[in-house]
Amino acid sequence: MIGTDLGNKERLFLAGAWIPKATVPAALSSEILERATALNMPQEIIWGREVITIFIFMILVTAPLGAILISVTGPLLLPKGEDGEDEFEDQNNINIQQK
Repeated sequence: MIGTDLGNKERLFLAGAWIPKATVPAALSSEILERATALNMPQEIIWGREVITIFIFMILVTAPLGAILISVTGPLLLPKGEDGEDEFEDQNNINIQQK
């Protein structure tokens, strides 16, 4: 965020929004298990299973917490649109009116 014109509140929101990011490591951790299995390395197979288990638990914990954090802090920390309403709410109103 260096070099951006974001305010402190927006930076704080982004720091919290980046918390639930365990899905990529979980997907990549299967490579550890796959290589250990291909090379018939029993200790590394155990470690690979443990790593995958840890990342799955990280997803189960951080995803809901991140969603709650984003939904609660978004309206508090992010600026309102020019007319004083959230831009997201404006988009929802347009979608509803079109239906």
